[in-house]
Amino acid sequence: MKRLRHSFSKDALWSILGGGIPALAGLLAIPILIHLLAVNLFALTSLLISFNLFFFVYDVGLARAMHFFSSKNAYLSLEGAGSLITSCLLVGFLIGIVLIPIFIFLSPMLVDHWLNIDVALKAEAILSFQLAAVGILPALLINAMKGNLEGRQLFRAANMAKMFSGVTLFGFPVIAAYFSNSLVTIAGAIVLSRVFSLLVYSKYALWVFDCRYLKLRKELIRKIVNYAFWAAVSGFFATLFIYGDRFIVAGYIDAPALAVYIASQDVLIRYLLILWSIAVVLAPYFASEKVDGSSFKKAYALAIKNISLLTVCFVFTTLIIIALAIPFWLTTDLVKLTQQLTAILMVGVVFAAFAQLPLIFLYAQGKAKLLSLILFGEGLLYLLIAPAVFATFGVIGAAFVWSSRLLLELLLLSYFSHRLLKIR
Repeated sequence: MKRLRHSFSKDALWSILGGGIPALAGLLAIPILIHLLAVNLFALTSLLISFNLFFFVYDVGLARAMHFFSSKNAYLSLEGAGSLITSCLLVGFLIGIVLIPIFIFLSPMLVDHWLNIDVALKAEAILSFQLAAVGILPALLINAMKGNLEGRQLFRAANMAKMFSGVTLFGFPVIAAYFSNSLVTIAGAIVLSRVFSLLVYSKYALWVFDCRYLKLRKELIRKIVNYAFWAAVSGFFATLFIYGDRFIVAGYIDAPALAVYIASQDVLIRYLLILWSIAVVLAPYFASEKVDGSSFKKAYALAIKNISLLTVCFVFTTLIIIALAIPFWLTTDLVKLTQQLTAILMVGVVFAAFAQLPLIFLYAQGKAKLLSLILFGEGLLYLLIAPAVFATFGVIGAAFVWSSRLLLELLLLSYFSHRLLKIR
């Protein structure tokens, strides 16, 4: 247990830095972008960043597949690890080639028929979303490399690259906005950040994997696709309803309310990047074939303790921001709305914080199909209830729906993960 604590603490520190520094970059970017672009352009820029942030967090099942397979005995050797990353990169490349034209095709419909924006901005917004879609391909390849490094417990390399990727995702748009308020320029900066990040990840990956062992294996591709399919389905809903629900909400509220909702949510969900970073450290440990049930339970309890301490600090800090900082930062007409939204969303983030560990645990135990069924059910319930709530209660209703769904998710994930722990 002492060895576990030392290993967990060291890897968790790197992982916290990998999640925390990009989160800090996001927090710093929000007020700067609001100042440079004003409300309407900030709302659209936030959606562009959110689109790429979605694929920064959502791995289409690739990173989760790497967490699951990398710790297995068959892939611990250089030859096994090399064939695993090569096969996964091919799968990621093929998925990216399919997704890019789909999102390019859907962009005009999103802008013309869903987003409530000025007519003068529509043509530029369409082109911007289409350009941002190009960033999907490097993002998927990044996820494959990141997942493989994390699965092999190389958290220092994985998180050095992750810090660069996260900082540039927020930093490049700020730099672009400083010189131009063109959405196309900002979208180009976002895509450029994905390309540079891919180069950084490639550099770290080549340090670890001997090029002589980078070979494709058909049977391994099938295994990756089979696992990644269910991980992609479950991961889509899990990520969409935390980072992507604003695209759904955007069709029901005006730009000023959307900007407040996005800004409040953006500030708070940065904390989840830190919690995910703590949980993901244990993914290869939970997936290992060499760990007994008692050690599983001790590792799980240790992680819960650390998450609890951090979450208490998060809640305390958020309450101070609600009471003191928001009235200082904002004009009078926005203070009350922002305080209400921040308080409601904070509760949802607390639920999501404690859901990260059971989510990782179930993925590591190969329960991607179970997670897909749980999250698909949540998605159907969301689609049945949320539109009526949004239409009736506006942005406040959106915040309540967001937090309520996260409570349901926490209860379901905790129930199934504890059942599995008892069996082991």
